Amino acid sequence: MPIYWNNYICRMIDLPEKSTYSLKKGVWFVFNEKNNTIIRFWMSNFNGQEKMYFNNELVSKKKNRTNFKAVHNYTHSNNEMYEINFGLKKLKRKCVLKKNETILDEITLLPNKIIKAKQRKLILVSVFLVLIAFILVYAFEQPSYFIFISVVFSWVLFLPTIFSRKEKFVFESNKEFL
Repeated sequence: MPIYWNNYICRMIDLPEKSTYSLKKGVWFVFNEKNNTIIRFWMSNFNGQEKMYFNNELVSKKKNRTNFKAVHNYTHSNNEMYEINFGLKKLKRKCVLKKNETILDEITLLPNKIIKAKQRKLILVSVFLVLIAFILVYAFEQPSYFIFISVVFSWVLFLPTIFSRKEKFVFESNKEFL
């Protein structure tokens, strides 16, 4: 059964049950309200497209390429106004759900601290390896391919953290507003 939105047929997609992040598929912020209302906000990582779903129905669609803030509004049939505010600041993506100007929930997408700590250690090891290679080449007149080998080895050290299956980002929800 096709979904109609402003007289256009929209393709049926699988909407997630919880907030998710994927570089290829974008970011989903999922809000569950007390009365079994599910509000979802999706944004693309590549083309700036944003969509707001209310109970599996597409209610708002925008394209936002340059601004780091977005506001999506939807008024339900019983005159309840829902608003989603999205903002990006210092690698933190924050999405706030408001109902009739009252904050219901706030979800923040943060970098995973464990992965970030591992990456910092690998950066220090990589800088140390390249520094030793420069010292060997210029102080002790060793062949210059030592620099190339140290840079390649540093990238090989990073490959497991780049392609790991562990979540690189975590969602943090502030439900104390309810």
